[in-house]
Amino acid sequence: MRVTLLGGTGFIGHHVARWLVEADVEVTVIHRGQTPARLPSVRALTADRRDPSSLRAALATAAPNVLIDMTAYDADDVVGLLRALPTSLERLVVISSGDVYWTYAGFLGLMSAAPPTAALDESAPLREQLYPYRGRARDVDDLLYRYDKIVVERAAQDGADAAITILRLPMVYGPGDPHQRVATHLKHFQAGAQTFRLNPDEAAWRCTRGYVEDVAWAIQLAALDDRAAGEVFNLGEADALTQVEWVRAIAGAAEWPGTVLVESSEPATLPANWQMPLIADSSRIRRTLGFHERVGREEGLRRTVADQRES
Repeated sequence: MRVTLLGGTGFIGHHVARWLVEADVEVTVIHRGQTPARLPSVRALTADRRDPSSLRAALATAAPNVLIDMTAYDADDVVGLLRALPTSLERLVVISSGDVYWTYAGFLGLMSAAPPTAALDESAPLREQLYPYRGRARDVDDLLYRYDKIVVERAAQDGADAAITILRLPMVYGPGDPHQRVATHLKHFQAGAQTFRLNPDEAAWRCTRGYVEDVAWAIQLAALDDRAAGEVFNLGEADALTQVEWVRAIAGAAEWPGTVLVESSEPATLPANWQMPLIADSSRIRRTLGFHERVGREEGLRRTVADQRES
């Protein structure tokens, strides 16, 4: 089998490539050349997905049976890709996000609704409000202006001739996380503070997270298993920690001797609706494909903390 990653050198992609290599498939990474490929056994091709001719040439050279699109952020990204797909392609795996669900609009304050009573499965309603970050964009060329995984999913499902698999990712943490979901707290601990204070509403808020190597394992599993064709899967840990549990888990991994406190006088870190949880039910991929974490939260946090300290 030949598997190609479109964008496979970054935070999540290079772990996907590593798991695919261990599965003994032929792996090609197509990237813009800004970040070098990290695995010598992976063929690297340079192309910009917004340059139709270079993308078409790279895909023709790779001739994948399965293509994993790590970097589709708007409908134009998908439309351009569909025009460049080679005849060898049997399945397209689209990396999406849990932010497609209606609860994310509620969390951002884009709508008013009561919180859900259970974790959302893949059949849950999606956001009605498109382009959720457009209000934060600097201009029309800003990624925040055009980003929306809902339109990415729809464009792929409506336009692709190959079978589609959609994977909705959680909040991913691990070494190299550009959002610093662990590093932000770790820096506070390393600064010598003896307490960490949380706003009560934020402390009780829950969301689904996933360690980067485990998320990458789920991606390669879905890419190689024909049972994933035509399916949509939520990825992420089976249990969603509250924010205070999350901070305490990081503190434990860092062996920080201080105390995490919940205090009504502490302001929230973001102007969000902390009454709205962002919890996705990942039981379908576990049940259908037999997914389970290869690393897990405890070891994942330990690795993340160790990497942060080294860097």
